Amino acid sequence: MHYEEVEFLRKRARTFWENGDYLMKLGKYDVASFHFEQAVQLELNAIILEYSGQKYRTHSIRKLLLAIGKLFGEEERVENFIREHRNDIKALEDAYTDTRYEPVVYEDYDAEAVKKTAETVLEFARSLVREDA
Repeated sequence: MHYEEVEFLRKRARTFWENGDYLMKLGKYDVASFHFEQAVQLELNAIILEYSGQKYRTHSIRKLLLAIGKLFGEEERVENFIREHRNDIKALEDAYTDTRYEPVVYEDYDAEAVKKTAETVLEFARSLVREDA
């Protein structure tokens, strides 16, 4: 198994999350949002690597979720989740690109929304793992 790599991804995800929280306190809402999105990407990749042994290269939260759905035979449930949270997931994905390449300004409520979506996505993905265990 790729235990060490999985743990590395999870540790890095936790670091990004902690940095996001710290940056929120500093009022750096755009960079905090980027960090929350990165934490989600890394954790989803850790799940895929842990349960498939494969690395999945994409920056798309939706594609990562779909890969996890396929992995656990929950494609329809994942598709429904994505449909239900479409706008929020899009905002989370936008935090990856917009905060790096676009002259956007995030307010505290924007970053809080990104963080809440990140929490929702992670909880959903983890629920798929728990139900399979």
